[in-house]
Amino acid sequence: MRPNDLLWLFFVFSATVSQATAAGLHDALTAVNIANLLFTLCQLLCGPRHLLHGRMVGAALADAPLRCAAVDLLHIPWPTAAQNHSTASCGTYLAPYIQRAGGRVLRPNTTAAAGENCIFCPVTDMNTMLAQLGIEVGMRWRDLGPFAVYLIMNIAGIFGLYWLTRGRRAS
Repeated sequence: MRPNDLLWLFFVFSATVSQATAAGLHDALTAVNIANLLFTLCQLLCGPRHLLHGRMVGAALADAPLRCAAVDLLHIPWPTAAQNHSTASCGTYLAPYIQRAGGRVLRPNTTAAAGENCIFCPVTDMNTMLAQLGIEVGMRWRDLGPFAVYLIMNIAGIFGLYWLTRGRRAS
C-alpha cells in the first residue's frame, strides 16, 4: 500500500457522497446543497477525513527528529542534598526519571557545583508527540479498512436511494 492510496480513496469517497445524494433527489440544486452539508459534517465529526488526516500525518512525520524550542525546555534546579555532592551530573540525577517518562537532558555533564540548573527536554522524537495525539506510527494503515467500509456504504447508498426514489416506480 502506497501513502497516496488513502488519499485516492478519500477522493472516491467524496465523489460517492455526492452521487448517493443525487441518486435520491430529483432536484439537482437541492442535491448539491445536501451533498455539501453531508461533506461538511464528515469534516467536523470523526468521519473519514479524521482517519485520512491521522494517517497522513503519521506517514509524513514518523521517526522525524524533534528539537525543543526555548519555551519548551524545563529548567530543573538542583535539590539541596545534591548540591553537597559536586560529582553528580544532570545526566545521572535525571536518569531514573528519563527511564520512566522519556525525554533527554541537553547538557548531561552539568554538575551541581557549577551552579547551573539542569535543562531538560520532555520529548525526544516525533513518535512521542504523535502518540499523544492518538496517532500510532506502527499502525499507519490500520484505518484503511474502516475507510473502505465508508466507501462501500456510499456505493450501496447510491443504488439503494436510486431504487427507493426512482427504480421502484418503474417496476
